Amino acid sequence: MCGIWLIITKYEDLINIATDIDERVIFDEDASLYFIIHDNFLYLYETDK
Repeated sequence: MCGIWLIITKYEDLINIATDIDERVIFDEDASLYFIIHDNFLYLYETDK
């Protein structure tokens, strides 16, 4: 379980974070969310539905 949630407002920023921390971006189609899980952090970007 992630302890700290960070809401990211731009998709490009999420991609840059993923690159910087060497993680993949995951897409949850049902929730229309892109996210990264790293250590105790959840980086979250919500798409326009």
